[in-house]
Amino acid sequence: MVTVRGGQATPIEYVMAKVLSHEEIIPIDEVMPKGISQDEYFHAQLQMMESSQEAATVVAYKAAKKTYRYQL
Repeated sequence: MVTVRGGQATPIEYVMAKVLSHEEIIPIDEVMPKGISQDEYFHAQLQMMESSQEAATVVAYKAAKKTYRYQL
């Protein structure tokens, strides 16, 4: 599983991202859709993560040839 975290950087996070090679700074207007708040964006990201985890579970059960029940 890979997790990518995004959000408004604090001054310390900004400096660390400039120093660390595995971090990247991208202007927030290139990441967040216009007209959506950070809270709405965060909530949408959580929903997508939950959906991804559910899909991965189904794929794992199918690969293991195990039965499963999906409930809404």
